[in-house]
Amino acid sequence: MKIITRKQWEEALEVERLLRQEGGLGAWDPSPLDPPDQPREPNGPIWLLNALSLNMISHQEGAFYWRLITPETARVLLARGFRSAVGHEDLARVLEGVLGVPVPVNRATVVLEPGDRAVVAQYKGPRLPEGATRLPGGSSVGLYFMEVF
Repeated sequence: MKIITRKQWEEALEVERLLRQEGGLGAWDPSPLDPPDQPREPNGPIWLLNALSLNMISHQEGAFYWRLITPETARVLLARGFRSAVGHEDLARVLEGVLGVPVPVNRATVVLEPGDRAVVAQYKGPRLPEGATRLPGGSSVGLYFMEVF
């Protein structure tokens, strides 16, 4: 049995409500916040990444869950604290505008363990102009919630 605080419970319900509101979860679908087989404890604050690679996964076999989320859902997830691994200054500034939170530039080497969670900001478009603070025309940022099992 895992014991959590009332605040943690309310935060989890809010994230689930937002995911259902986005249309990806039906009324009878299991919550992605529930563990697939057994309870697990998150390994710490959620990561904010600008890329995801299998080289970032610590173990040689496993699974991970991902789903497209809105900027509002990303803000809820990141509001509890996060570790940035956004290594590009211009993208960090653009993400600050998209997410409404300061995004530290951090060229960290990330190793994800089972229980780790991340918001992955996937930029699509032409190379960002130097000093960019907004998305250029014809570009977008897809935000994904992912969890490693």
